[in-house]
Amino acid sequence: MSCFANLVENALRYARTTVRIASERTAYGCELIVEDDGEGIPEDERERVFARFYRRENDGAGTGLGLAIVRWIAVAHRGGVSLSQATLGGARFVTTLPQHRDA
Repeated sequence: MSCFANLVENALRYARTTVRIASERTAYGCELIVEDDGEGIPEDERERVFARFYRRENDGAGTGLGLAIVRWIAVAHRGGVSLSQATLGGARFVTTLPQHRDA
C-alpha cells in the first residue's frame, strides 16, 4: 500500500464525517495533506503513532503499521511527515516529498 493510501485509509477510519485531501507545490517539492474531523491525536502521542505496531488505546482496528510505513516511505524519498491538529478538529498529516531532479 502506498504512503498516500495509508494516510487516506487512516483518515477514513477515524473521521466523523469529513476527510480533506490536498496537495501543494513548495520550493522544496510537494506536500500531500490529509486531514479529518475525528477526535485527533493528543500532542504527547503524535510521535508515537509513527512507531511500528503502535496502536492507540481502545483501537481494535489495524495492525499499527500504516503510519510507520508512511514515515518510512517519506524518509526513503528524502522527505518527511508531520502531524498536527487539523482545522477540522481531527488529525492533519503533511507528507513532504522533494522535487525530483535529473542528474
